[in-house]
Amino acid sequence: MKKNGRIDIKSQLLNKLHTLQLSARKKILDMKGCNLQPLTDPLDRSSMEANQNMTFMIHDRERAAMREIEDALRRIEQGVFGICETCGGKIGQKRLLVSPSCRLCLDCQERQERKIQVKRLLLVHAA
Repeated sequence: MKKNGRIDIKSQLLNKLHTLQLSARKKILDMKGCNLQPLTDPLDRSSMEANQNMTFMIHDRERAAMREIEDALRRIEQGVFGICETCGGKIGQKRLLVSPSCRLCLDCQERQERKIQVKRLLLVHAA
């Protein structure tokens, strides 16, 4: 990938990482504020717990996205960004623009997904 393309993707990744970090901080502060009032009504408590569980799930997804972005930034710094980890070929620039955290070229990704599908089918038929 050309240097300009890496710089554009790097700035996009940094912006997205910053946005996710701000969102995570806000959720943590919001959750701390929710615990200030003890709820005596079981329905209110159940509703609050459901909301907290949803917030935890979203937070976990955001943390995973942050790890993927940090990993992509590390690969940019190491000079291996845009190189397929399986075959060593180039990952298409359009693919990287859509999903900068991808580690496999399209062919290798499709091959991997087919293997996973076959394993699932074998498990289903074995049961």
